[in-house]
Amino acid sequence: GVINYTVLGTGVDTSTYSFAGTTGTDTVYVKPPQAGTARYAIATITDASNPTCSGSSTSTVIVQVNPIPTASFTIPNFSICQGDPVNLVYELTGNGSISATFTGKATPKTVSHLAGNNYTETVYGLVPGIHVFKFTLIKDGSNPACFGIPLDSSIVLVQPKPKVILSLSDSTVCFGDPVTLTMACTGNPNFTLSYKDNKGTIYPTEAGITISRTVAVPSDQDREFIATLITDGSSPTSSNNNPGALVSLKVNPLPTG
Repeated sequence: GVINYTVLGTGVDTSTYSFAGTTGTDTVYVKPPQAGTARYAIATITDASNPTCSGSSTSTVIVQVNPIPTASFTIPNFSICQGDPVNLVYELTGNGSISATFTGKATPKTVSHLAGNNYTETVYGLVPGIHVFKFTLIKDGSNPACFGIPLDSSIVLVQPKPKVILSLSDSTVCFGDPVTLTMACTGNPNFTLSYKDNKGTIYPTEAGITISRTVAVPSDQDREFIATLITDGSSPTSSNNNPGALVSLKVNPLPTG
């Protein structure tokens, strides 16, 4: 015979379903909610040949629908100096433990944390240039078949360390002759430069340099002028405390006769 039955639950067609035979299985396709719990049960069972002959069912089916997991960077853009680490802050949403893989360096990295919180991943060793970090694979830990959709990316601009070249108007002079020191900077203006000499003199910091600046220096004895720190305007941490710039001045004594 034919058995007619109806099903109650979220996303169920209200039509009556039919099953031919006295035993066996039948399939009803439903549309559960996007997230949450759905409960399904047989509402009515009747014999098609005798509608007054009805049965009942006490069984129910519970379906747990996990939300689609997501991973998103909460700070989209960074500007750092070469050698500085970058802290990538990201948020995971979904159900339970979420694993997410992101790229941006040579080797992709997979992280796994509980959903609903912010996390930080510190990345080191970025070379100067633009680096784009993005999630490529997001999975629900409780249901590996539940994949998520990457929402955004994070762009990191790595500025090269500022540098300076020192040069003198003349490397050999007579005692008391005018001498100027030129500081030629590379990086992102505006620069500040600290320098000293090997005689223990620390000179005032030169600030606001665009590309280069020339200052008068003493010529009373032989000296080496050494750059000790240069910073530029690309970021608060964009500095170089080991510029390696050095220039020597030879001072000849005044002739006597």
